[in-house]
Amino acid sequence: MIVFISGAGGGIGEETARQLAARGATVVLSARDPAKAAAAAKRVEGDAHALPIGLNVADQASVRAAADYLSRSPGALDVLINNAAGYFDWGEVASSADLEAAHDVLEVNLFGAWRAD
Repeated sequence: MIVFISGAGGGIGEETARQLAARGATVVLSARDPAKAAAAAKRVEGDAHALPIGLNVADQASVRAAADYLSRSPGALDVLINNAAGYFDWGEVASSADLEAAHDVLEVNLFGAWRAD
């Protein structure tokens, strides 16, 4: 089984990769920062085969590049886990909200998941 996990440079994404790898899956870990993806894949690698890839789900060119890479190696996917997420200030009120930050969160959480599908 080949599993791709967005937002897997640490935290829940990395732990999900670790647990799936321990069960025999090949995992592809992505993060906006390719070095973060590589470090996470190296930490997971002890359990099974782990591949790192840089991916910014808010950037269409980055999504295309990742899809091209995945079509070559490993060549197919069985499972996609959209774990990438953006965060905002939960204490904001509509009258003073930072709309640029809100737009960035929507780019990742809504359109990013859509792009990566």
